[in-house]
Amino acid sequence: MNKDNVKHYVLIAVLVILMHVDYVLTYEGVCNLGVIYEANPMMRWLFECESISYELGLLIRFLMTTPLIITLVYFEKKNYHKELMIALGFGISVNLFIMGCHARWMFFC
Repeated sequence: MNKDNVKHYVLIAVLVILMHVDYVLTYEGVCNLGVIYEANPMMRWLFECESISYELGLLIRFLMTTPLIITLVYFEKKNYHKELMIALGFGISVNLFIMGCHARWMFFC
């Protein structure tokens, strides 16, 4: 495995971690603090359905991200490096923006 492959897998891991940290921050902001409104209908369902625990919601979130992870690993294996880096750059940027919004709402509201 060369340096580029390692870099790609590290970036995939960073994206996955950011997506799960987003879930944790959203859960805190929606369910405990009441300062965040979830715009994604699939995620909103997780937070509005009181019969689903935090842990089960986290598992569902992982299952929701699995197709994305599989697609990114497929791109890496098939040497679609340009497409992979575009997808990773976009995904990481969007997640950082959303987490910044969450942090602002949670700490300054």
